[in-house]
Amino acid sequence: MIAITTADGLTHCLDSAAAIATYSGSPATVAALQAAYDAGQWQPYTPPEPEPEPPGPDWQNFRLALMVNSAFRAWAATLPADWREDLKSCAILCNVEALQSTYTYLASLYPPGPAASAEWQAIADATHIPVMFSQVESE
Repeated sequence: MIAITTADGLTHCLDSAAAIATYSGSPATVAALQAAYDAGQWQPYTPPEPEPEPPGPDWQNFRLALMVNSAFRAWAATLPADWREDLKSCAILCNVEALQSTYTYLASLYPPGPAASAEWQAIADATHIPVMFSQVESE
């Protein structure tokens, strides 16, 4: 690629000098590009690398990490079985909104300790699961 700077100070990036002839701008722009190129007002151009996409959620490792976390297992054991299954189903279905609302509700009734919440938040952060395991005040 090349970057051509025309007399009016605008820079145009083209694949090559040959691309000037097929430029889709006005005839005046094409003429200005050719004149700037002929006058040496161009330089090689390498486009910047695109920003890498953030990693996606790693639900499998999230569920596994919680499953083997002793604090999570102890807390989950205090929940009624059907509510524990609801929480587990939200994670299995990879449903962030349902998981968040279910956890928030259950944590308000069965508050986990702050250390446990911090451990679970670290797991969520490491696996890129956008759930907040912050300490919830009891109602």
